Amino acid sequence: MTPEQAQALYWAGEQAVVERLCAFDAQVQAAQQQIEALQRKLAQRSKDSSNSSKRPWLNMRFGLVAKNDGLRPLVAARKI
Repeated sequence: MTPEQAQALYWAGEQAVVERLCAFDAQVQAAQQQIEALQRKLAQRSKDSSNSSKRPWLNMRFGLVAKNDGLRPLVAARKI
């Protein structure tokens, strides 16, 4: 909001100022909720990618396949 717009709002009266302040507050709170949700999502991704520095080809070389709760032998996944 520019100073000119703020002054016009001021001269529009008390009710106009109250309505605008309430609208701004609602926008700020919605933005804060989005920020918090994104921060939680980022923290979860950081937690989930804690093993991203490990090279996946090492698991393939040693016959292991990724599983939700760890690694399991690749032989169990293959049909021979």
